[in-house]
Amino acid sequence: MKKYFFFLFFFFIEGLQTLLSQSGGPNIDNKKFIASQWSVANAHSHNDYQQKKPFTLAYDNLFGSMEADIFLVRDSLFVGHEESDVLRHRLLTDLYLDSLKKYIRENNGYPYRDKSKQLQLLIDLKTGGEPTLAALIRVLQSYPEIIHCKSLSIVITGNKPPVDQWLEYPSYIYFDGNCNENYPASLLPKIRMLSGDLAELTKWDGRSVMNDSDSVKLAETINKAHAEGKKIRFWGAPDFPKAWLQLIKLGADWINTDHIPELAKFLEKSRN
Repeated sequence: MKKYFFFLFFFFIEGLQTLLSQSGGPNIDNKKFIASQWSVANAHSHNDYQQKKPFTLAYDNLFGSMEADIFLVRDSLFVGHEESDVLRHRLLTDLYLDSLKKYIRENNGYPYRDKSKQLQLLIDLKTGGEPTLAALIRVLQSYPEIIHCKSLSIVITGNKPPVDQWLEYPSYIYFDGNCNENYPASLLPKIRMLSGDLAELTKWDGRSVMNDSDSVKLAETINKAHAEGKKIRFWGAPDFPKAWLQLIKLGADWINTDHIPELAKFLEKSRN
């Protein structure tokens, strides 16, 4: 009788694990193994300037990347998502560059007190690529602490200048490549990461299990980026724990979020 109940219990556990697997719920050990390889160093504050505390909230949570959209109006660089945001008179220097300068000075040449931590500032050019980037470079020349900081990357996205001009820009300027494009090997050193619109690859809502076809498609895209030695990011991705976990399982290097404390807590819990 005991032997009978043992086998009954065994098959119950087997069936439960199968059910969890089919519903997209990995077992706890697998979740820890996967997620423990990611940390806030992989967290990207999407449209960071829309946070209640731009720069500060992501910085205090030790995020590895934050994003600022900029508009060139006359000779000034304003931060915002729409052209109408310019009326709020929020300058890139006030929201980001002055703070970076302050912390780099305080940390003896590093963005974070922990010298092993890297920081990426993704700058999305909303106005014409060439004039806006030229204005940004002029401004950055007044911030030697920033342009000479080896642990800080300035990465350009949005209305980027033509690809054949990228090598002409200063060594501290990097670019965000498109994951669906092929770049010559000579250009790869100027590309800091690759990005893509998740909606172009899958209609996955983040709550259900991604179908096999889309999983393969995303895995191929991610593997291609990694083969070129580049990190990859998807914008427009679902932004909640179950989706974060599935993106991590697929190998996405940057996890986009508008929910800074929640993602930081999720990643910290996954590592413990």
